[in-house]
Amino acid sequence: MDCEESDILMESSTYWFYQTKFDVAVRPDYMVAAVTVSDHDGSLIWATAKKIPCMDINAGEAQAALLAVETATRFYPSSSLILEGDSLTTITALNNPNYCTDWSSRDIISDVILLLSSFSSWSATKVSRSINLRHI
Repeated sequence: MDCEESDILMESSTYWFYQTKFDVAVRPDYMVAAVTVSDHDGSLIWATAKKIPCMDINAGEAQAALLAVETATRFYPSSSLILEGDSLTTITALNNPNYCTDWSSRDIISDVILLLSSFSSWSATKVSRSINLRHI
């Protein structure tokens, strides 16, 4: 599996509230998981993208959510996190893990939920695709 990752850190920040948006872009031979992290004012403080192998779109969205939470956990543990994405399947699975019906993303969703337990609080919210695209 050939994975490439690139990061952009805007500035150091020490807030208790972070918002992260995630999405996946599908290309003919691979996918790209993209993540942004903003502070409580909506200012961009971190962005990352990771090339991942082609897979089911729901698994790709779940991989992007995993990258978002891994990034937030690495740099902003013990804070509150708002996780936003445009995949209803992924957001529903995060909020209701017992009802994750998509077999291709079930294990990835379990990993995301495990990492989310390190935050003091978290929420996962579905946003429209047009809003998500403006921030990724």
